[in-house]
Amino acid sequence: MSISLSNESFVEVFHFETLQNLEELEFHVLNGVSTAVFGREGVQKMFRILHTIKGSAAMMSYLTISNTAHALEDLFSNLQEVQNASFKEEVLTDLILGTVDFIKTECQKVGIGQNPDGDARELLEKIRAFHDALSRADGNQTEAVPTLAEKWYRAHVRFDEGCEMVNIRAFVLVQRLTPLVAEIHSTPADLTSEDSGAVIASTGLRLAIRTAQSYEELKAFFEEIAFIAELDLQIVVDTPPTEDFAANGAPIIELTPSLTPAQPQATPSKATPQGPTMMSVNVEKLDQFMDLIGEMVIAESMVTHHPDLKGLKLADFHRATRQLHKITTELKDIALSIRMVPLTKTFQKMHRVVRDVARKLEKDVAIEVVG
Repeated sequence: MSISLSNESFVEVFHFETLQNLEELEFHVLNGVSTAVFGREGVQKMFRILHTIKGSAAMMSYLTISNTAHALEDLFSNLQEVQNASFKEEVLTDLILGTVDFIKTECQKVGIGQNPDGDARELLEKIRAFHDALSRADGNQTEAVPTLAEKWYRAHVRFDEGCEMVNIRAFVLVQRLTPLVAEIHSTPADLTSEDSGAVIASTGLRLAIRTAQSYEELKAFFEEIAFIAELDLQIVVDTPPTEDFAANGAPIIELTPSLTPAQPQATPSKATPQGPTMMSVNVEKLDQFMDLIGEMVIAESMVTHHPDLKGLKLADFHRATRQLHKITTELKDIALSIRMVPLTKTFQKMHRVVRDVARKLEKDVAIEVVG
């Protein structure tokens, strides 16, 4: 089972989604309250982001990016296990931002067709040193953490309509999920085959999962995945669902699993959005769309003001042209708004600049954006 990594579309998707994840990670660190950033949920969020970057980079054979993200991911994994960990938040923030800067630089190389071959040895050594200090401070606390009982889950995932390369997105999802579970099965079985994309687009991705993760943790994991439109997650308490997964990826036999009383019945629904719903679009296609809108507006004006129509009493025609003008005007306004960029992103970068200057000058600086 192999994937051709020469496909430029894969590189574009990796480049775009990795930069999006890095921006989310940087925003989380710089704009959150320390108790929220390094609290349990905050650490889990950063862990999932790094796990996504690591898995995507490994799939593309970008080992420098994958190894760097993996090192920081391990640090957050240990941080989740340590009870009442004591560490300098500024030092950890520096490590996170240093990792973000390094991976961004490597992604820029990928974007221009170069090999991401940067030297991360100094950064990795700092991460290991912090990791070792955290482990020594923890002592034997990690051993006292009880092992949770494993449960079987069945998940049915549908991606957004029109989403491209759904089989590759499903493959990345499974790769991200694998370290968190003890056993996992999927239908289709071979997620890298060309036929699996059509199956997933038509019937969705079905998973059987055995893990110690709680229902809420597993549901939160799926809700962090981009382009998921519907999720049906259920706990199986009677028969393990592995028999439903044939070796050739045959459809799952529909069961009606029972849920534990503590968990609510999950029904197929739209995943709770964490912000505006976004979708990546090829820039060339967007430019063509804008040009066609402009041509349509000109053509509409030429038809409605054609000289041959002067003096004719065409009440129904003029009524239809008014409706057409209204539609084309709205379409033109929407097309123009697509190119608009939120102003908040410009000022979000100032938080990083102010922090770096304050650290360099060893002064306390606060930034306040009003408006």
